[in-house]
Amino acid sequence: KKKTKKVDQIKKCDSDIVCLQEVDHFHDFYNLEFDKMGYECIYVQKINREEGLLTIFKKGIFTLAFQNEIMFDLKIPLKLAKNHYTRNNLCQFIQLRHNYSNKQILIANTHLYWDPRCEEVKFLQASVILEYLSTQFSIKDNIFLCGDFNSMPSSNVIKFIEEKKAPNISRIENIFQKRVKMTDEVIIYDLFKQKATINLKSSYSNYQGTAQHPDFTNYTQNFKGALDYILYNTSMEDCRLIGIQPLPINEIQKELGLPNADYPSDHLPITAYYEIQTN
Repeated sequence: KKKTKKVDQIKKCDSDIVCLQEVDHFHDFYNLEFDKMGYECIYVQKINREEGLLTIFKKGIFTLAFQNEIMFDLKIPLKLAKNHYTRNNLCQFIQLRHNYSNKQILIANTHLYWDPRCEEVKFLQASVILEYLSTQFSIKDNIFLCGDFNSMPSSNVIKFIEEKKAPNISRIENIFQKRVKMTDEVIIYDLFKQKATINLKSSYSNYQGTAQHPDFTNYTQNFKGALDYILYNTSMEDCRLIGIQPLPINEIQKELGLPNADYPSDHLPITAYYEIQTN
């Protein structure tokens, strides 16, 4: 069964914290399985949908200090056409206390809108997350933003998150579409650029010394690309990136697409290792 394989994959990774997206069957399956493995589960379900976001953490290592979520549909600026941006996506925020050092870390888990034609929707959703992180937390807090951003490293979305870059609309070919997107993305950028003060960087941004992300984290017959990220606050004082888990790129490229017998999802799990300063 696919669900059992996903649990086995997480058991094999043995991570202290795991962020999952598009999780269904939480109450009748995953909650029980992860509890048996020593994880505490924090689940938030989408409105009128059978799936949601799930963050799990090892009970012996962390204690829940705070949790919150943002429904992006409630954060659409008045200057934008509301219906176009109403997409039922959300972000989950979980603050954990590290039991051995008493240090606090914040985990944000999200799944941005899927449609590649609607980058402006994802741009708004990412901007809302950055505003929340920048206004609710300190510049030196231990902050991690994880999830499926449905956005390539070269996209306006990731460029804004990592570099605060203004949207580049030159690569949109259709004139009408360019005008609409330019207007919307520039409006969003202008609304949020002063509020998004936190500096985030992808744990995989220098994959195997290439100064680039891996070729893909999502691998299907019709699409192959890097869409998943573990971003960290570059100014945090208590946590240090010490390594990442390499992806089986060569092995996967022999396949037409995922999922298959060995990989139960069309997304590969990405893993980053951080050291918490305990002094």
